[in-house]
Amino acid sequence: MSDTVDLILNLNTISTELVRYLSICILLCGTTGNVLNLIVFFQPSLRSNPCSIYFFSSSISSLLALYSGLITRILGTYQFDPTNESSVQCKIRSFLLVSSFTTSTWLIALASVDRYFISCQNIQRRRLSSLKVAYYLIGILTVFSTLIYAEVFYCFEGNLLSPPSPLPCYSKNYPCRLYNDLTFAIIFVLTPCLLMFIFGYLTILNIRKLHRAVGPATRNHNNNNHKDTKNIKKSDRQLIQMLLVHVLLLTMLASPTAVQRLYATFTINIVKSQLSLTIENFIYQLFLLFTFISMSMPFYLYLLTGTLFRQTLLALFYKVNRTIMNEFSITNIR
Repeated sequence: MSDTVDLILNLNTISTELVRYLSICILLCGTTGNVLNLIVFFQPSLRSNPCSIYFFSSSISSLLALYSGLITRILGTYQFDPTNESSVQCKIRSFLLVSSFTTSTWLIALASVDRYFISCQNIQRRRLSSLKVAYYLIGILTVFSTLIYAEVFYCFEGNLLSPPSPLPCYSKNYPCRLYNDLTFAIIFVLTPCLLMFIFGYLTILNIRKLHRAVGPATRNHNNNNHKDTKNIKKSDRQLIQMLLVHVLLLTMLASPTAVQRLYATFTINIVKSQLSLTIENFIYQLFLLFTFISMSMPFYLYLLTGTLFRQTLLALFYKVNRTIMNEFSITNIR
């Protein structure tokens, strides 16, 4: 019995330490990365591209998810999380968290759809890749996320002790838990990831078709068209790499949380020992941190996989450096 109690205490201690220190690291890295994303994608060379608008908007949603989810979790490790005691703050925080999670993921899915449209030979489909369409879809997505998670203001309660839940701020009954966990698994993970894989694959096929369509005769008589096709292939290849790596990361890091939440909900009526509940809570806390990592890593993935992204970032640094040096020189002259 004492061994079991010691194991429970050790798991709770490890869980608290992981949440406290890993959350701080994720928040710092995520803030730095997403802010740099916003700066890079707002540069004139990129902000006229609809795909960049999706990346830009996704970074805003990721920042909102990180701050609404991690700050209270860090405070909770010091027994100072206001959302655990106040139902109003619990509802607001939970709504911001789940809606921003979903919006960020779906914006990346829309970016992959945009890359498919821009790679199509059909002119009508290519026209669907535009800033007007991007802003229109972002607006629809925002409304969709707001409506689908409006139930949070009914379902979530603070200081929740029963039924057994991994957090004091959680769904208050079984129907609410089932709805939220299914929504998380299907809307946040499964559907957008499938869309990203499908349209990423279709984009690759379109680029190959464009490349094959430019034969030797065409290259001799229409160099401009060949150059345009080559440029499309190069830029899309970089964006596809960025998107596919992003979706792979998201799938690997968010899927375990969805599976664990569904398992916990479907087995809620099964009598479990305190040790089993502690292990489930430990796994949930760990997997949830993985999901937050997926919100903090895109910048570093783009930096590794996107040549155009790196070039834009370096050009921005050189520009800032020149400005600082010029100001410094003027100051010394005076």
